[in-house]
Amino acid sequence: TAKLVTNLGGKIWVNSRLGEWSEFTVDLPFRDKAADVEATGKRLERTNIVLVDQDKNTRQWLQTTLGKYNVRYDQFESISEIIQLASKEATDKATTTTKPIAHHSAAGGRRLLDSALCTVCLVHERQFEKESYNRLKRELKNTNLVLLTFGLDFLVPESVEHYRDPTQILPSLFMASICEAVEAYTVPKNVQSEETNNHGAAAVNFRDLKILIAEDNLVNQKILMRMLQRLGVETVEVVENGQQAVDRVNEKFFDVLLLDMQMPVLDGMGACKLIQQQKKLEGDRHHLPKIVFVTAQVSNAFEKECLDAGAVGFLAKPFNKTGIEKCLRNTFTRN
Repeated sequence: TAKLVTNLGGKIWVNSRLGEWSEFTVDLPFRDKAADVEATGKRLERTNIVLVDQDKNTRQWLQTTLGKYNVRYDQFESISEIIQLASKEATDKATTTTKPIAHHSAAGGRRLLDSALCTVCLVHERQFEKESYNRLKRELKNTNLVLLTFGLDFLVPESVEHYRDPTQILPSLFMASICEAVEAYTVPKNVQSEETNNHGAAAVNFRDLKILIAEDNLVNQKILMRMLQRLGVETVEVVENGQQAVDRVNEKFFDVLLLDMQMPVLDGMGACKLIQQQKKLEGDRHHLPKIVFVTAQVSNAFEKECLDAGAVGFLAKPFNKTGIEKCLRNTFTRN
């Protein structure tokens, strides 16, 4: 903890009384602007978020978080329950005018499916039913449906994003992640393709990429591998420290090296500099992988340090599928 706090430019100290108590204090500089709650809510003003989970703590956390952002939402115990509501609303619309159905809406009691541009289905992986979800897609055929899942085991390959536990994520980061997922599905295809052509991102073929992950944390290894596989990347290897990364890069060509900053034996910065030096001495710089640091440090000063060391950028923790995809596209767009 002390090393992480120091690397983030902060301070940590402890006060204690022998045999009675200990108090740790962490002081971190806050360099970024505060999250713009109103702007984020505006980005989701035509989005329904439906939670499928039975845990009271998760329900309460989501209700509080979405309430602050004035985003409409509903809570259900199963996907089948959502289907029943969708069917009823479709029947009501086709027959006669009815009173609005009351829901747990953070944005003032609006109906679940009324003219929404996008419906985000946030489902605990243990309550995901593939057959029911496919039926729901048919029921909501005129609505963009985005599937997000959470849980410890990453059981739903169909999900756009997966969170281990939403309640352990900063609300601003969680909401930004939802915004990115929604916007990826609601930008008109002709605009999307025009943007990718203008920025060169369309040239990235994820399937053909060869990616090396240098990460000592087993959980992060698993998350990165699964998200890369969901993006279509077929060749992914993992090593556990910076020295192993240096050795593997000397043995085999990789398009991208995802390099964790904090690792045993040799850290990410040291590995990056050593790879650069060796490739320069060998006159083999055209076989140098594009190095991306994986880190919790996200300051402008750190980004400059990354670029000075020879990396092309960094992937901020906590990461998600949308963030990884954006990072990889930017990696090749810059170069």
